[in-house]
Amino acid sequence: TTYTYENNVLKKVENKVLINGECINVKKNEFIFNSAGNITQKLRTSYYQSEVTSKTIYSYDNFNTPFKNMNPYFKLLFSVEGYDGLRTNNILTADYYATPTNTNYVRYKYNNVLNSANYPIKIDRLTNNNELISSTTFEYQN
Repeated sequence: TTYTYENNVLKKVENKVLINGECINVKKNEFIFNSAGNITQKLRTSYYQSEVTSKTIYSYDNFNTPFKNMNPYFKLLFSVEGYDGLRTNNILTADYYATPTNTNYVRYKYNNVLNSANYPIKIDRLTNNNELISSTTFEYQN
């Protein structure tokens, strides 16, 4: 895995595998971050049978993510359903475009239940019709 930074901001993550002595691209994620440190756009390219690129545009709340106090390098490796350590705030919506130039998208919504310290204790990922896709529960230790 290769991490590429520009002005100390993560721009790209490339995953490769070694097959018969040759490094083969598997997946590439390219990011655009806003000034708050949230990913506003992600381009995801996969290379399994052919090269395919999709785009996701995100919106956020103003509260803590479950990963706020986690080691910054561990954040790069850690992810759960619909969530990773690359963001400052919690996702509210994710608009998925099958191609970067497509104007039609599928919207996913996130219902974030917060504790008294404004950290999520439960995150439900929903379809635009409010059908549950996944539910993730978090517990925090002092």
